[in-house]
Amino acid sequence: MHLFTTLRRVSLPLRHTLGVVARTRNPEITVPALLVAARVEFGRVGFAEAKTETIVERAGITRGALYHHFADKTALYSAVVEQVLDEINSEVALAAGAETSPLAALRKGIATYLQCCTRAEVRRIVLQDGPAVLGRERWIEIDEGNAYEVTRRGIVAAMESGELAPAPAEPLTRLLLGMVTQAGLDIGRAKRPAVRKRELAQSIEFVLDRLATG
Repeated sequence: MHLFTTLRRVSLPLRHTLGVVARTRNPEITVPALLVAARVEFGRVGFAEAKTETIVERAGITRGALYHHFADKTALYSAVVEQVLDEINSEVALAAGAETSPLAALRKGIATYLQCCTRAEVRRIVLQDGPAVLGRERWIEIDEGNAYEVTRRGIVAAMESGELAPAPAEPLTRLLLGMVTQAGLDIGRAKRPAVRKRELAQSIEFVLDRLATG
């Protein structure tokens, strides 16, 4: 056998091994692949039934790559929850930004969030399994994320524009955000989420109408 042929046969598996190692150590490749695969699995069967073996197989990487970037399945789940909520926050911001007044933007942002809560993926990953897997305190921390500050600024802007009656912004933000968060959880547990969303959205609109000056 020629030396060149022998070296070529040896180099093929070596190149494959090096490629796997490179993917494992490159978070720009591995982490997005893991999040996509985990999101599908968590959304399909829930946290408890999701298998890391299935996730890494779908992602096309090794179990070592999973634990290189995430301490355990719960850490991976937390990252998926954050990703889903980041997307919701972006959608809410886009919808609210299309409105022409602060109060209309606040109303639209809340309505968009509640609509997102009716989606099967959001209900399963964020609203049903999320608080149980991550603990309520950690879940609220992730869920609020930028939502607290965005909501506070919206309330302040609506008060400055004269659309909302003057009131202390911090407690009002906490109350409104708590109401919206609880509404989302309720939608997540509802047998008919679209119906429940409509009922809760009407109630939140009623509260905002009472706070409005016009």
